[in-house]
Amino acid sequence: MHRIKAYHSGTVMVSGTPVSLKAVNELFAEVLENKKRILEGASSVEHHIDVIVSRHFFPIVSEKSADFDSMILRSDWCSFAAKRKLLGWIVESRNLLDGSDRNKYTKLLRDMMAYRNAFAHGVLSTDGILAFLSYFEGVPRKQELNDDLWRKVETILMDAHAMTLRVAQLAGAMTPPTTVIP
Repeated sequence: MHRIKAYHSGTVMVSGTPVSLKAVNELFAEVLENKKRILEGASSVEHHIDVIVSRHFFPIVSEKSADFDSMILRSDWCSFAAKRKLLGWIVESRNLLDGSDRNKYTKLLRDMMAYRNAFAHGVLSTDGILAFLSYFEGVPRKQELNDDLWRKVETILMDAHAMTLRVAQLAGAMTPPTTVIP
């Protein structure tokens, strides 16, 4: 498959110390790979939320449900925040999660999208040794991109995905996977 070429932007902060461009490129390659995984992970969760919302309003797949999916849920004006509110209403009205799980899930989705937005709209920089992400969330922020942060974001993505699949199953929007024993 053809791998597309695209430019990416970032800033190399130069001090009086020599900076290896090879080290900068290697560091940026790792950061960009993690950025891609964050964006894809959040997109996957959002897709499952779309299915939950769609199946709540249209339990049987039909032409109307397909129109709802394409014209409403996947439109540019149906934000993740709007979908999260719809999902919250569905979870609460159908009592799909108890209070503590509902609060945990709400926080996971909020945190996941905060990181997704930071990486989608933020600016990457490096001094050749460390990498940083500058973004706006209420106030301008600058975050060092280190293993602790990567593990935290990974945990949020994995937990948000697992809880979304659980909610989808509880809502009847998705059947649990079956194991085939040979």
